[in-house]
Amino acid sequence: MSVTAQRSGVFVSLDDATYLADLLAHLCATTRPSPQLSRLARLLRVSCDSLTPAQGKHLRGLESQCDAGQAAAYDLVDVKEAAGILGCSPANVRDLIARGRLAGHRAGRNWLLPARVVVERAERRAARHAG
Repeated sequence: MSVTAQRSGVFVSLDDATYLADLLAHLCATTRPSPQLSRLARLLRVSCDSLTPAQGKHLRGLESQCDAGQAAAYDLVDVKEAAGILGCSPANVRDLIARGRLAGHRAGRNWLLPARVVVERAERRAARHAG
């Protein structure tokens, strides 16, 4: 694992990366790891060990800020809650899902929708009526 400027990738806290490096080291010591796994474990350990305490502290602060935003992206509401936010009936919310106007996922007999998407639609609707 190398540190390069990329547009895609996975960011984890220093604590999580260290935990993962320890786990991979244990796995490599107790099994017959593939060369790729051995290489990954070694590179992750080198990356974790190369960070200074100041860099680790900076990364922990960054991780905390990112996690708060990511958690909100995955908050879910059911059809009844979405209807309350949008000011319409649950049947209307199901119709919006069926027509592809709202993202939703079937969960048993109910639908779950990303809260952020529902709130954004409600805000757009309110702005349209206000302006």
